[in-house]
Amino acid sequence: MKIRSVGRRGTSLIAGVLALSLATAAGAAADEGDPWTRLTPRDVAGQGRLTRRRRPDDSGLEGFKAALAEISGSDSDTDVAAPAPADAQDLPPVLVTAPRVEDGFGRGTPIRQARSSFDRVGPNRQPLWTTHRRFASTRAYVNAPWQVEFESWWEGKFKKSGDERHRYLQEVGIGLPGRVQLDFYWRVQHETGEDTRWSDFQIEGRWALAKWDCLLWNPTIYLEYKLLEDEPDVFEAKLLLADDIGCRWQWAANLFYERQLGGSKEVEMGISAALGYTVCDPSFSVGIEAKFEHVTEAGARDDPEIAFLLGPTIQWRPTRNTHLDIAPLFGLTDASPDAQVYVVFGIDLFPGTSQGRTASLPTSSRAR
Repeated sequence: MKIRSVGRRGTSLIAGVLALSLATAAGAAADEGDPWTRLTPRDVAGQGRLTRRRRPDDSGLEGFKAALAEISGSDSDTDVAAPAPADAQDLPPVLVTAPRVEDGFGRGTPIRQARSSFDRVGPNRQPLWTTHRRFASTRAYVNAPWQVEFESWWEGKFKKSGDERHRYLQEVGIGLPGRVQLDFYWRVQHETGEDTRWSDFQIEGRWALAKWDCLLWNPTIYLEYKLLEDEPDVFEAKLLLADDIGCRWQWAANLFYERQLGGSKEVEMGISAALGYTVCDPSFSVGIEAKFEHVTEAGARDDPEIAFLLGPTIQWRPTRNTHLDIAPLFGLTDASPDAQVYVVFGIDLFPGTSQGRTASLPTSSRAR
């Protein structure tokens, strides 16, 4: 369908006045309930038939604009395409499936589709690096909902006296809705001069107070209960803080309080902190970890043992769902051990239930 447009820039003023007059006359002449003015001859696809032209909505500015656009909308006698017939516009919608992308109010990208350690994933919109253990001795935030992770780790403590303590832990962590995480540990411990303990268990729960970046430093409450063989049980509470800096740095800090529920009623409190740098995103990271401990016993609360440890940390992710962490920390005070070494291997058994959205979009928006 082609329409021959008339008018040039030189006559735009005259055309505007004429258009306003035509629009006013048309609005006054037409019946109030009839949105059509009159039959107008049009050359439609060379078939020469009559079509009806819709009257402008009012006789004011909108009518003036419509008439002016028809009379003087082009500066040359150029053919322009008219609107397509109504039946040509009734096209079926096109279904477009795309990964979920982060926005100010929605969800993040599914974990398996994330490409960077700093991509926001899951309904908590948390960085990918928080969905697994980033630092060996310092925790950060919670797992994504229904994410299941298994970790096997060894902790070796080498005291200045020559005694050694070795712990082997098997851990399963489960992320739950509401920014909750539950962890279950089975622990085997062997210490110089003591029998190996095979029946130690630990239960841990975390709750993040808000979605990532909604509160300063993303505070998370951490509670743990240790059921120990041949020793009094232990209760521990922590405040977990974490955040990222730019596109390659991340940090975490834990304020902790641990109390033995029997025996000497040993109390341990302090802080652990870590700073990491992503060298090759997301497969290789390095950093530094530190730990400060203040330990007392019943009857000697005013005579604490103070330990401070510091050392490097590395993380290697050989595949998308596995990670290996190594952190040798070295004692810097008289009460500190010579070294405390952590080696952790983890694997994501299930990445969670966050999926991409399916949207119905018009065809014209596919190129945007």
